[in-house]
Formats: sequence, structure tokens, C-alpha cells
Amino acid sequence: MKIQAGRVCKFCVLLAIGGIATRHAGAGAEHSQSYHQWGAAVQDARDARLLEDGIRQADDLRRRWCGDSSAPLNRVEQMTEALNQFAAHSTSALGARPGLERFPRAKDWLRQAVCQGTTADEIVRVFNAFGGRWHGRWETNLVDHRWDKTVTYHPPRTLPGLSNLFVHAVQYAWIGDGFGWNIAASERESSRDWFILGSVYHVIDGDPRRIRLHRPHLGVCAGRGRLVWLTDGEAFFEEVTGAGSDAEKYAITGFYHRWNSGRVERYGQGFQAIYTRQPDNRPDFIRFDLPGAR
Repeated sequence: MKIQAGRVCKFCVLLAIGGIATRHAGAGAEHSQSYHQWGAAVQDARDARLLEDGIRQADDLRRRWCGDSSAPLNRVEQMTEALNQFAAHSTSALGARPGLERFPRAKDWLRQAVCQGTTADEIVRVFNAFGGRWHGRWETNLVDHRWDKTVTYHPPRTLPGLSNLFVHAVQYAWIGDGFGWNIAASERESSRDWFILGSVYHVIDGDPRRIRLHRPHLGVCAGRGRLVWLTDGEAFFEEVTGAGSDAEKYAITGFYHRWNSGRVERYGQGFQAIYTRQPDNRPDFIRFDLPGAR
């Protein structure tokens, strides 16, 4: 989700105030033979093509991250360490704001979720926890999120040319500078252990026909109401608390990173946005310093 020049915040899924507040209209005459298999997760054949392209790229990212498990410094293990360090360092900086103490810290938690999967029921439950509309701030911008209902598939859907990828569930979202999908998939048709992929298309001036950037994501179910999203440049801890109450909140806490000679480096400041169900309750967006960040 991008609300600041040059940097994108993954599923900060949002609508800038005054921007598009309805499902985007996928213009164009492109035809997808598999359009109808995606049901309510897509609006037209163009949507289907973008969803399928996004799934392919996100799965490629996952396979690159999981394919070097024998290397002494593989990406998943390095990122696990970076996430755990960030969670520990952010405690004092966040103070009374939502913290990260409920997220996993085990050494192998990331590899298990990204490379092997999480139980299907957990993934559907965590997608649904984020459903609906949210209101907050990103930097100085007022933003409104909207996550659609999760669409599940029985039997799972497949993509042409991918014999070992089965899509079990998809959740659509419109974001302030684009749109995207959360995807639950597996490598075996009958598997009940699914992994999470994400696909975000960023657009120019709120126009879905003018795509400027696509960003694949890896997702992690980190417990009830908790997701972690990873790109090649950002990490986002996302959590819904107080579900069903007036105090319900959705916090997005994260950091920037880069890969330098095969090693992950955190850089810049950490950040946090908090969203609520009330348009007139938009907590401040904050940044905070991180020990050891470049």
C-alpha cells in the first residue's frame, strides 16, 4: 500500500479519501478462458488475467525463497532473524500502541508457514478477520481500506502450465493506489496445509487501467487475526484486535529491508499505522528508529 512517495505498503489496502470507493472497473477487451472459474474474486476477464499473472509471480518468489534450504545463509532463515529482531526492538518504541508480542518467535516459524503451509481453516479464518472497511492514516493521508469476502474453491482452481499449484481461496482488496488479492494455495490438490501468496497492482492517479507496478508478496498466518507480509523490500506485521467491539483495531507495523551480497539488511525507520472501523477515529501514523538499521 503506497501512501508515500517511492515506498509501497503491502496490504495497507486502502482508498484515499476522495478516491475510488467501489470495486474497480477492469476496462479492456482481454479474454481469459478461465475467467469464470474465479467467481466473485474477479470482475471480468482482465481481472482474471491479472490475478493469474500475480499468482504465478508470487509463487515464483516463494519457490526462490524456499529453494535454497541447504544454503548456510538462505533467505527464509535470514528473514526470520530480521523479523524477530525487529519485533524485539519495536517494543520500547511503540509504548502503549499495539505491539508485536503475540507474533511467533520460533526459529523455524517462517519456513514452516511459507514453504510447508498452515492449516486451511486457520488461513480462511485469518483472511476473514481483516474483512470489511477500515479507516486510518498513512503518513498524513486519510485512507480507507476494504477487504472483500474470501472466496473458496471446491475443487481448487489451477492455472495453465502449473501442474503443482492449486488455488483454494482468494480475497480481493482495493487499495489507495491500486488493487490486489490474497491467495491461499498448495502444491497438492487434496492438501489441507496451504501457503499464502499476495499480489498487488499499483496504478496511476487511481485509474485501474494504468498499472505502473506489480508487487508479489509472501504471506504468513501468524495466529488468530495476525498476518505477516513479505516482499523483496518490506516486511509488515498486521494484526486485528478487539474483534466485534467498538475498540476493534487493525495495526500495520513494519520495516524496510534490502538484499546486499546475499544478506538481508534493515534500513530506514520502522513504522506503524492503526486503522479502526470508525471514519472519525484515525490514530496517528508514526515512524521510529531501529537499532542497527542502515
